Amino acid sequence: MNYVSIILKTLDKFAQNFVALIPNIIAGVFFAVLTYFIAKIIGRIVSSFLPKMAVRANLVIIAQKLTIILVWFIGMLIISAIIFPSVTTANILTTLGLTSVAVGLAFKNIFENFFTGILLLLREPFSIGDFIEVDSQRGYVHRISIQNTHLRKTDGTRAFIPNTKMFTSTVEVMTDSKLRRKKIICSVDFDTDLERARTTIKDAVKQCESVSKEKYIQIYVVSFSSNGIDFAIYWWTKPEPSHLRYSLDEVLTSIKKALDKEKIPMTYSTPVSFIDSLKVQQKTQNSKPTDGEQSPTP
Repeated sequence: MNYVSIILKTLDKFAQNFVALIPNIIAGVFFAVLTYFIAKIIGRIVSSFLPKMAVRANLVIIAQKLTIILVWFIGMLIISAIIFPSVTTANILTTLGLTSVAVGLAFKNIFENFFTGILLLLREPFSIGDFIEVDSQRGYVHRISIQNTHLRKTDGTRAFIPNTKMFTSTVEVMTDSKLRRKKIICSVDFDTDLERARTTIKDAVKQCESVSKEKYIQIYVVSFSSNGIDFAIYWWTKPEPSHLRYSLDEVLTSIKKALDKEKIPMTYSTPVSFIDSLKVQQKTQNSKPTDGEQSPTP
């Protein structure tokens, strides 16, 4: 019976303390809401003010994120002091230190992605709007968030790549320079005059609107294949995927028309197909000939 009375007294004391803390809890919740709006307003001020000072877009994102984190850190200290007045700032910092170790171990991947995102924004291996490829994923960099890098693919879908993978994997930036080289193979007949074919192809590529006039056009004989003589054709164009497709279409069309006009035959591989499958029969010395077959003469 004494145990029951002890439990009841403890619960009664706990209830009284909780009721006494209700005003503090309400004030803490109010200040948390206030902190949310303050962080949002300050973040917007930073993101709108820094670009006027010619600060890089990536650094603006970093400054905005760190400012919001700092505001929330200060806000949490004040909220803790409001709800628990007897707790000092030193006690709060000590508790936060111990808690951060446990949280760091529990959310290791999340913090890795966060700090990797900060490093990506600082080092700037690519920028928002660049077209990149990483782990067979290709798309425009749409956004670099705390955890992921958002890619907008050419078919309209969005891919989320963890920042740690962006930092440790090989990233190919397609739009790093204003021009990109393209290559195609064109085969002509063995009896073709090579210099005449080379000149015809080069003139056809030159007249294409999508081909850069600042860079050279290269045409080389690269091999003698079973189909004919293979030319490797190189030219430079804009790096955007849509422009690459347009340039490839324009160059191929122009070369085909020019070769047809000069009556230079193009060659191509002819696949061989059988309507009926071939029957292969393995013969041994002891096998007997079937009907219609003659036995081998010694």
